[in-house]
Amino acid sequence: MRIHEVMSTGVVTGTSADHVRDIVVKMLCWHCGAIPIVNANHELLGVVTLRDVMLPMYPNWEPIRHDLSTAANDLRPSASFSARNNPGHPLLRDCNGSRFQRIHLRFCRACGLASDRTSFASSRTAISDRLLGDYIHDAVRSRDFLEMEQNDPEVLTKKAEEIMVRNPLTVSPETPILEAASYMGLKNLRRIPVVDRGTLVGMVSIGDIHRGLFFARGGWR
Repeated sequence: MRIHEVMSTGVVTGTSADHVRDIVVKMLCWHCGAIPIVNANHELLGVVTLRDVMLPMYPNWEPIRHDLSTAANDLRPSASFSARNNPGHPLLRDCNGSRFQRIHLRFCRACGLASDRTSFASSRTAISDRLLGDYIHDAVRSRDFLEMEQNDPEVLTKKAEEIMVRNPLTVSPETPILEAASYMGLKNLRRIPVVDRGTLVGMVSIGDIHRGLFFARGGWR
């Protein structure tokens, strides 16, 4: 079974110039957790999820988001490195391998979280502190989470392009549904945009895939 057999069409979309408030209203009205952002030609530019709306409420998130997204783009693997083409690649099999450690260190250095002399263990601690220090309420870095809610009006006035995930993972209408499900599992996603030659044609969720597998194919067994 392929994506075009289970995907949702007529997707609610937004533009990069929309305010986050408008995006949230669409999410609430249409009971959806992600809004694709498209241009005038309906080409996919990005996606805004509920998580993207909430994260800017936390202090210091924006510079961290920028640093990490820049470093991730710098270290983006080639197509030949993907799990689809190289399912037996040692980095995909063993996340404790030396190659994984080297790439992790490069990532941390690109973010400014490690120097040439930083060990792998130290870099893991550094990136955890940078990512989680402002968001976890503990005895060392206590935060007033009720006070954070005051950032809500400021977030809602931002433009969608300021918080959206650019170049999101996509699938095509001809992608097998279990392949899409594997991406969701690996990336912790619940829905993926469906794109045909750059144009958004639908969305597929883990629920769509479950219904296709267990109901549409011959009914309940």
